[in-house]
Amino acid sequence: MTLSFHLFREVSPAAIASGYSSMGANERKPTAVHIDRKNGWVIQVWTGISATPGCVGTPWEGTARICVQHSKAKSLNEFNSRKHDVPITWDELQAIKDWLFPGRIALEVYPPKDKIVNAANMRWLWVLPAGACLPFNLQAASVNRLES
Repeated sequence: MTLSFHLFREVSPAAIASGYSSMGANERKPTAVHIDRKNGWVIQVWTGISATPGCVGTPWEGTARICVQHSKAKSLNEFNSRKHDVPITWDELQAIKDWLFPGRIALEVYPPKDKIVNAANMRWLWVLPAGACLPFNLQAASVNRLES
């Protein structure tokens, strides 16, 4: 799967700050935003403590978050209506993860039904710290474990 990442424009930190000014004081702004308006992609990236504050002081510290949205909307009103959402495939998520964090493992979480938040057409990936391994793997019988 190849995505045209040369079409992406990284949004400046000042624009991120002003564009997310309506967020509450406890909400954390992304550290990077990549937008491809031509193809309808918005990718938000959180790194550092703002990504996963609950991981500070654990082996999971350094985990990054990626939020991916894809839409055929031509205006902000259309985008917010969700009528123009485009499904995001596993191959696309893998390509985005490899573009932003090559060589790292990422997870997508499916919570219990009572914890689901489905307010927008977003897919979330949590990218583990560099060098992290999972206690399970499809290719290897022996892996290092993260323990908290």
